[in-house]
Amino acid sequence: MQSSNFGVLQLSIFVRRELVWFCSSVEQDTIATRVGHKIKTKGALAMSFSIFGTSLCFITSHFTSDKEKLSQRINDYRTINRGIRLPVIPGTKNYENSDVTDRFDRVFWFGDFNFRIQKSRESVDRIMKRHARDQPLIIRELLTHDQLNEVFDRGKIFHGFKENEITFMPTYKFDVNTDVYDSSPKKRVPSWTDRIVYKSPQLSLLKCLYYNSCNTIKVSDHRPVYGIFESEVEPYKNNFQVHGATFDREVYVEANLRRNAPSGSQANSHVCTIL
Repeated sequence: MQSSNFGVLQLSIFVRRELVWFCSSVEQDTIATRVGHKIKTKGALAMSFSIFGTSLCFITSHFTSDKEKLSQRINDYRTINRGIRLPVIPGTKNYENSDVTDRFDRVFWFGDFNFRIQKSRESVDRIMKRHARDQPLIIRELLTHDQLNEVFDRGKIFHGFKENEITFMPTYKFDVNTDVYDSSPKKRVPSWTDRIVYKSPQLSLLKCLYYNSCNTIKVSDHRPVYGIFESEVEPYKNNFQVHGATFDREVYVEANLRRNAPSGSQANSHVCTIL
């Protein structure tokens, strides 16, 4: 439905074809937290739209790196939270709420938050070696030293958000194309830098069904993290312009006709049978 990038950040939204007509147009905004750099490596890219009567906001962000810069990461969150101007309103108007995440029914915030394990590399290596046959125990023990959990619990960040239980090993930092944690002279501490948090006025209406990392993709020093969510939506509202207006309706209709045509009426291709 929409795809965009901001510096090193990329965000794409895909919607099932038959649901496009029940979505509003997508709006987006960006904000940099590292001023003056030509290539934006720190900041956020956000998109929002409504499906039926429920508004959604997706924010991908990259916070300040370095284990010791915890306060800067908290400031990055605050800058983004107050600076994203969605939904779009005339520049002469002000938002009733300065917190962008309070303006939507469902919010998903994800990315490289860069929060680290507050332990030395040697200590983490010992924990991993001591419990080598009990991965869940390693995870539980390391999470007690996770910076994000600490500031989350103290109410300093992601107010009203929830994160599903972490059951996967730290996703950073690996030697590329291996399962070995950073073996460079810096020997960075394995950490859960890549996270997904979510928010809804009624959390019972938004459930995280699956939260995990993908260990088969090794082309980066990070492991990808993904989540599968289930959300209830409110009935359709007539007060927004549907996103379908930006599509070629004739192409959409023809595609539906072909998809619904009896299988016997379609020819075989050279490489497969179209069912």
